Amino acid sequence: RELITRRQEEIIMMVFERGFFETPRRTKLKDLAKLTGVSQATLSEILRKGQKRIVVDYLRARRKAI
Repeated sequence: RELITRRQEEIIMMVFERGFFETPRRTKLKDLAKLTGVSQATLSEILRKGQKRIVVDYLRARRKAI
């Protein structure tokens, strides 16, 4: 099973490349939603679910390494 869906990967890569995760952010969720053609709420949900899967996978791997 894939860690994240293809759509989650596409979205996460796009927002990463556009500086969404930087401080301060180089782009806003509103602008990213327009680029993807989805609502801000949907984009936010896709990001949160994808990030959660990545973090959970990372933490499980760390736990196994200990």
